[in-house]
Amino acid sequence: MNRSYVVQILVPKETGKGEPVSKEWFDKFLQKLTDEFGGATSYIRAPAKGLWRSGDTTERDDIAVVEVMAANPRRQSSRSRRGLLGA
Repeated sequence: MNRSYVVQILVPKETGKGEPVSKEWFDKFLQKLTDEFGGATSYIRAPAKGLWRSGDTTERDDIAVVEVMAANPRRQSSRSRRGLLGA
């Protein structure tokens, strides 16, 4: 029996400087995921809200959710993942 796993990638819709992530960057990122995993699904029109604590402050992000199917996500090397994020 072949197993596949859904892997969710939470992508901030703004850079660390508060600027929107460009459509060009996001399109390249999706293409790299498609090349690596054979497909990718993005949910960018209904962004999720991310909240986390940083000291006494609550940080917030608008994020896009991207999903890929992976036969064995643990075998995916960290080097390859870093390359994907550098889209």
